[in-house]
Formats: sequence, structure tokens, C-alpha cells
Amino acid sequence: MDTFGGLVATLAPLLSLTGVAIASYNYWSVLKYPEGTERMKWHARPIHDGVMTFLRQEYQAIAVFVVVMFVVLTVAFWQKASLIAVAYVFGASCSLLAGYLGTKSCTRSGVRTTEAARQSRMGAVLVVAFTGGSVMGLSVAALAMLGFGVVMWLGQGLDFPALV
Repeated sequence: MDTFGGLVATLAPLLSLTGVAIASYNYWSVLKYPEGTERMKWHARPIHDGVMTFLRQEYQAIAVFVVVMFVVLTVAFWQKASLIAVAYVFGASCSLLAGYLGTKSCTRSGVRTTEAARQSRMGAVLVVAFTGGSVMGLSVAALAMLGFGVVMWLGQGLDFPALV
């Protein structure tokens, strides 16, 4: 692999971990804002639980699809590019993790954003809303970069034209 490819394979995972660290910091900073009244908490809990239950059911269905595609890709590309199926599973896992982190953050930040609005603090409303939403964006970008970097790293020394 050329120097640029080696640099990408090295820096991408390191930079992605920075993005995951910032997303984690944003998540924990959102949780420091007040949840509001008992009635607001009472409404927020079942919303969060329902969304997470839906996500769990959705991820179970996606897992079946990922396993089927892993088998198909393994059979189809075993001779020329055996790592394609592994890269697919790794990418799917990164995507699912980003969705989980973002969904968890958004359902937790909603009631806190509402409480900030109830207290007529528009600056706080924007901070809580954008910080909570940034967890999804940062997670998607950082985990995509992680996946790209890991695939580049694993592919070092392989004949890339043979992958196509």
C-alpha cells in the first residue's frame, strides 16, 4: 500500500475514536440538564422505553439480514476477496451502533429540551437540542471513518484490483 493509504489506515481509526469521545462527552453533558417536572418524566420514560424496544426489534430483523448477506458475500467472493463479507458485517455493526447511540441520545434530550423551553431559556434550548442531536451525527461520521480505516488497514498488502 502506498504512503497515503498507510496514512489513511493509521489516522482514520485514531480520528474516529476522537469523534466517538466527543459524542460520548456530548451525551453525558446532555444528561446533566434537568428532566423537568415529575409529569414530564412520567411521559418521557415510556417514550424512551418504547423507542428502545422498537429499535431492539428492528435490530433483530436486521441481524438476520446481515447474517444472510454475510453468507451470500462469503460464497460469492471466497476466492477473490474473502474479506468483503467481514467488511460488510463490520460496517453494518458500526451503522447499528451509531443508530443506537443517536436514538438513545435523542430520546433522552427531548424532555430536557422541553424543560429548558418551559423555563424560557432559549439559549439552553438550542444547546440541549443541538448537543443531543450531535451525538447521532458524530457517531455516524466517526464510526464510518473507523470502518473505512479498519478496512484499509486490513487490506494493506492485498491486491485491490482483485477485489473488484
